[in-house]
Amino acid sequence: MSNQLTYFNQVQILNSLRLVLNKYRSVRELYKDINSYYQKEEEEKRFSYSQFNRYIKGKWIIPENKVDILLRFLNKNLNLAKDLIEPNLEIDISKTPIQIDLTRLVSNPQKLNLLAFHVIAQDHLRGKFDAILTHSEAVPLAISFSQLLNIPWYSITFRQPAVHPLKISHYPYLVDKELVRTAFFLKDQFIFKNHRILIVSDYIRRGGFIDILFRVAQDSFANIHFLFSVIAVGTLWKRFSTELEENIRVLFFV
Repeated sequence: MSNQLTYFNQVQILNSLRLVLNKYRSVRELYKDINSYYQKEEEEKRFSYSQFNRYIKGKWIIPENKVDILLRFLNKNLNLAKDLIEPNLEIDISKTPIQIDLTRLVSNPQKLNLLAFHVIAQDHLRGKFDAILTHSEAVPLAISFSQLLNIPWYSITFRQPAVHPLKISHYPYLVDKELVRTAFFLKDQFIFKNHRILIVSDYIRRGGFIDILFRVAQDSFANIHFLFSVIAVGTLWKRFSTELEENIRVLFFV
């Protein structure tokens, strides 16, 4: 694990523990709960209450070989949908199509980083992908995943054609890599060839964008390995992702 990643993990774990602390009456109560996660063979990994209290205050760094117990505790006790999303989520089910406002979530880099950090940890996603595909609305979320996984992200958009195509795959779509360059996606480029792709989305309704992302990967001879979305509306979108089966993670269903 690189020093940079170790530091990033320390920051994310600390922020997560401070978030979980809101459920407890005191730091000592949280410390006692964490202690219950130790197994007999892990006695040497224990740290004292005074060390933990200093850690919560940002005055001590937990040694790398003792971090796994905190991750184990957080993965069991941090409810992503409730603790990270619901306070920032506005859903109007009286409108058709259902309207969802994620503005306060996607404008908060700390919460996006925490969200990506715990999804990656809980689903063991490290080292499994070569690139991220997303669309323009979910770029801030894709950036968080990209930084943690240390892989490039690509934003896919498409231009409305002058003549309505027979199939959605006939739309001329563009690929934006890290907002640095934009290039027409041509079938002889194959920029994702043999890549293992992670699709990141903010929310899915009918799956139109998901269909485009799947077709971009297919046209480039890439393999989609995982789909993550904060919110999913209904079930129509699943027709584009049936081959992923259990490799789909949605935090909030409407």
